[in-house]
Amino acid sequence: DVSGLNIKGARIEVATNNHCFAAPIAGLCNNSNISDCIISNSYVSLTDSAKMWGTGGIAGFGNGNLDNVSTDVTLVCIDTDKQVKDEQFMGGVIADGYMTISNCNINIAGYDSDHGYVHDGGIIGMNMPYPKGSQESGNIRNCTVNGFITFFEDNTDRRAYCSAIYGEM
Repeated sequence: DVSGLNIKGARIEVATNNHCFAAPIAGLCNNSNISDCIISNSYVSLTDSAKMWGTGGIAGFGNGNLDNVSTDVTLVCIDTDKQVKDEQFMGGVIADGYMTISNCNINIAGYDSDHGYVHDGGIIGMNMPYPKGSQESGNIRNCTVNGFITFFEDNTDRRAYCSAIYGEM
C-alpha cells in the first residue's frame, strides 16, 4: 500500500529489450491500494523491443484500488523493433490491467511511436482482468482527464486504440 506520497519532477528513462512497465509509483501492482498521492511535473520514457510493454502515469501493470491521486505526467513509448509485433500500452493512471479508480485528476501528455498494437488511454491503456480468468474489471468514478496522446503506428496489419478514458476494454 502507498499513501500520502508526493513526487515532484521525477524523470524515469528506461531502454530495454525485455517486457517492462514503467511508472512513477509502481511498475507492477498486485492488489495494491494507492491513495492520497500527488505526482507533479514528471516524465516517464520507455524505449523497448519486447512483445509486451508500456508506461503509466501512476502504475504500469496490475490491479487494485486507487483513490484521491493527482498526476501531471509526460509519457513516452518508443518501439525499436519493426519485426516484433508487440502489444504496447499507455495510460494516464495505469498502462494495462484493471483498478478501481476514484476521485483522481489526470494531466497527461502522451507520445507513442510503435510498430505493433497500440492501446493508449487517458486513464487506462487497456482495461484487462488480471490474473487471466479473473471476473473483476474495476470501476472509474469522479475522475477528470486533461491533455492529449499522440501516436504514430508504422504497420499495415495491426490496429490501434486511443481514447480519453480506455484505450481498449
